[in-house]
Amino acid sequence: MVGAGFMGSGIAQVSAQAGYQVHLMDIQTAVTDKALENIRLSLKKLDTKGLLKESSEKVLDRIYPEKDLSKASEVDWVIEAALEEEALKQAIFKELDRISKPETPLATILLPSPSPVLPSIRTDRRGCWDCISSDLCR
Repeated sequence: MVGAGFMGSGIAQVSAQAGYQVHLMDIQTAVTDKALENIRLSLKKLDTKGLLKESSEKVLDRIYPEKDLSKASEVDWVIEAALEEEALKQAIFKELDRISKPETPLATILLPSPSPVLPSIRTDRRGCWDCISSDLCR
């Protein structure tokens, strides 16, 4: 998960709850720390209400904070949720395309429309949660 803000941390939490190991990547350690604290609080609330299949600690143990993109070379799926700045997203996807495995899908959750970011990525690698039915992401 690239980006540990509101959207990125939410996706990280839900993915960890589903049993996946998550590398939560953000260049700002303070952002990642805050995200982990918010996830911890959210999981405790869910645990208190009996809405988790396992303890909040087990879920949280599947989230690994990262300060760079290096782990993207090891994962099976990358979701980007960085700030909505085109140059930043282009730089992130350029690096992800370079370091990740060729078969690893690269997805984003939001994009300004139309966006030159995803069309610069090979069509077999791109995905967009916010516009699955749109030609923008194909």
